[in-house]
Amino acid sequence: MQNRKTINTLIILFPFLDLITALFTRNSDIIYTPGIIVKGIFMIFMFFYTFKTTSKYKKLAIYSYIFFFIYIFFLYKTYPIIQFTPINKRANISDAKVSSLNRGTSHSL
Repeated sequence: MQNRKTINTLIILFPFLDLITALFTRNSDIIYTPGIIVKGIFMIFMFFYTFKTTSKYKKLAIYSYIFFFIYIFFLYKTYPIIQFTPINKRANISDAKVSSLNRGTSHSL
């Protein structure tokens, strides 16, 4: 019962955590925000909790994990140009010129 209460409290606090994360990303150059850290730890905890529980949906959850990992694997193999860069490096003027040329439009920057 204590685990359920802790999980419910975390889920209720997630919108406030999102607010803090939004403030961090708008006002600083910090890559790892509290939202990323807390939600990452929560996802790892829930992953292992799925294997520990005796729920009737355990098999469905495991199949969902397998499907998710296969999907992410093939998504990365299909689109290897996805780069995880900091937000402040994404808006490059040369990239805007290249993308406008690829679309067949010309904009003077």
